[in-house]
Amino acid sequence: MKPYKGQIPFNPKTGALLAYVPYSSMDVEWRDNYKFDAIIKITGQGRGRSSAVFFAREFDYVPSSSYEGPRYQLFLSEMEKVIQHCVISRGLVYADSYPFSLPVTWTFCKKGSNYSLQLMTKETK
Repeated sequence: MKPYKGQIPFNPKTGALLAYVPYSSMDVEWRDNYKFDAIIKITGQGRGRSSAVFFAREFDYVPSSSYEGPRYQLFLSEMEKVIQHCVISRGLVYADSYPFSLPVTWTFCKKGSNYSLQLMTKETK
């Protein structure tokens, strides 16, 4: 799947990706889609509006840091790509190369009216 070319909704207070925009009067910060490098931590799973999803946060691997980055969700189809192309250790997602502490390149995608984190692979670039 090619990267989404439209705008992505974020919570202006927390910086978290909004999985969907429930109504037009909600406070939403719309940003153009972008790429970023990060190590993410899978924090759980749950139900979206119409599908099962995984939840993740950006991870700061400095031991003394208590940083918890913005919250994202991943569609199951996107998590499948993560499993195929990345190294996952103790919930942390790294690039599939040595050393395993390299960050992964991410962007965002949209399916229907829902939004998700998307792994950038050779197929999506």
